Amino acid sequence: LDDAIYTPGVTIDGSKNDFMMGFGLGAGMDYYILDNVYVGLELGLGFTWVDEGPTLGSATAASVTTDFMVSNPTTTSIGIGSGAIRLGWRF
Repeated sequence: LDDAIYTPGVTIDGSKNDFMMGFGLGAGMDYYILDNVYVGLELGLGFTWVDEGPTLGSATAASVTTDFMVSNPTTTSIGIGSGAIRLGWRF
């Protein structure tokens, strides 16, 4: 019901349940350029699954009520979650 348009005399009511699950994986490495000085690289990979579920509702106009159901997409995404280049000193 995010894209509702106002129409005089029409009432719309509804609900939608969303479910999202995800996880991330990270890895890194350090390369010593001097005895106690290093350059580090970190990279993260993320996975997300979103199920928006159906939108259930009803619309009323001129005392006539119509129930409706709108199916919503399920999406899956994989992408780089984070990345960093570090300069460090070990003491």
